[in-house]
Amino acid sequence: VFFFFDYCWINTFFIAFTKFLILAFFLNYLIFIKDSISLTKTHILNELPWLLSLAVYFIFILLSSYDLFVSYLAIEGLSFTLYILASISNNNFISKEAAFKYLSIGSISSGFLLIALTWIYSVIGNLNFVFFQYHLINSNGLLEIQLKVALVLIVFAFLFKLAAFPCYFWIADVYSGILTPITFFFSTIIKLGLALFMLRFLYTICFNLNEIWSKIILISAFGSILIGALGALFQSEIKRFIAYASINQIGFFLLSLVSKSIFGVKAALLYLVVYIIMNFLFFGIILNGFNIITGRNILYFSDLNSLVDFAPFSGVILVLTLFSMAGIPPLAGFFTKTYIFCSFVNYYCWNYHFVAILLLTIISAFYYINIIRQIFFETSKIWSIFFLVSNSYNYFLFMFWINIILFWLFFFNDISYIFELLALNCVSPLLISNLIV
Repeated sequence: VFFFFDYCWINTFFIAFTKFLILAFFLNYLIFIKDSISLTKTHILNELPWLLSLAVYFIFILLSSYDLFVSYLAIEGLSFTLYILASISNNNFISKEAAFKYLSIGSISSGFLLIALTWIYSVIGNLNFVFFQYHLINSNGLLEIQLKVALVLIVFAFLFKLAAFPCYFWIADVYSGILTPITFFFSTIIKLGLALFMLRFLYTICFNLNEIWSKIILISAFGSILIGALGALFQSEIKRFIAYASINQIGFFLLSLVSKSIFGVKAALLYLVVYIIMNFLFFGIILNGFNIITGRNILYFSDLNSLVDFAPFSGVILVLTLFSMAGIPPLAGFFTKTYIFCSFVNYYCWNYHFVAILLLTIISAFYYINIIRQIFFETSKIWSIFFLVSNSYNYFLFMFWINIILFWLFFFNDISYIFELLALNCVSPLLISNLIV
């Protein structure tokens, strides 16, 4: 572990690996959206790569930050970049409305974070994670109550950013209003970066107050899985469906944090990576599909009717991706959800919590399988036939990611060992910062 700038900046194997992971996903993302952006006939071709790169830069700063003020600056820089990305299609009224909603909700979450930072600084006189952790360990009485309230505000600020229950109400309108490539970016790269930082913050800095944040996370996880499962059932528009599915998936990620163990961290990391891969495959099909007559993208699930009849390769990829999202064995999504269930059961044992989550998982599987029914059995009308673009780059990436989902089982032990090392390294600064103090 290396500390820089008076312990405001940290570099570990976990942080270096997650940065590499985000960079790899970002390069894949740029290849996936290239054809889609070139056909949108907008003015955004020049500035879009710079804005996307700036957002990734702020994520890198956030992941390496070891000071609440640096983290706040990184989050605010990322937020302002995302506001611009959300409104980048300025000739679209719906996009403007979505950007305004995103700005309003983002201001609320930033306000929570700023209040928490002000409170912490007034109490301990420093925002560095090392001093913050020291006071968490040695605090008592009124000081402990003040730090607990500040921690609750920070957790709620991250729940806003991740669109988890009860702070999810903005995501469907925003995802539906902004451009599809930007929705792709928000639901993958941004979610991954924020989730990784939240994981490190809770387990490295605030583990001593786990009895406070674990209760909030547990309620948020249950609510997110419930809202995501029920909300996605009644969606006909793909981007609104993605929004509710994202809430559901974030709920499973939060559920893995409740176990408060190394096994839970490992389950969270595995789930995040597989979740991003599945979303890449899903968006790869959606973004590269165009209506032959109107020239528009795939917007509704009715556009996917009988997809396997006129695009068998894309149809098979989409079906395998949806099966993995639903958690059907032996695909990768099944093993990651099993890890989460195991981490949860090891901590809470068999009780009504587990039964409720299992029922919600079955509901989630239903709406994924319903899409598969449309792909295979619904009849497509002539005006809704789509042409799926297949250049060599996308074909290679599709095959690469789909092989990971299909052959996850054969390399599971090696991959599991890597993520176990990541989980151990994620919490190691907890011990090191104690020695420094």
